[in-house]
Amino acid sequence: MKKDVKDYLPQHHLDNFYIDEMLELTEEEIKPILLDLITWLKDMSKAIANQLLPVLIKNPNALEDIIKEILDGEKTDTIWKYNIIAYVVKEFPLENKQNLKKTLERIVNKPYKYETIYETDIAAKAILNEIESK
Repeated sequence: MKKDVKDYLPQHHLDNFYIDEMLELTEEEIKPILLDLITWLKDMSKAIANQLLPVLIKNPNALEDIIKEILDGEKTDTIWKYNIIAYVVKEFPLENKQNLKKTLERIVNKPYKYETIYETDIAAKAILNEIESK
């Protein structure tokens, strides 16, 4: 009997029980829980945040729209945005980085209030520099 993918969601910041199972899921299978998983990146000091990185990085196509929506939110937690760019997008294949180019350009050229304070614009610029150098 196959488990419901929602059963794999961490219940607390030390709950890494299903990391290996999540790594085995296809992008289509894991898609319903990706927003819940990426939410753990709001605080990188929590153990589960770092342990979920391979799961998130493995699913760039399924994450693109979720990441665009988060990064485009004017009132979205800016530290969360920084963590997504610095830890997830940074590790994406070039093609997926290019698909996020418009969003990254907005952060660099027209940053929202806290995006410069928390250096989200600097993280975005590093990705843009990489895209332009290839």
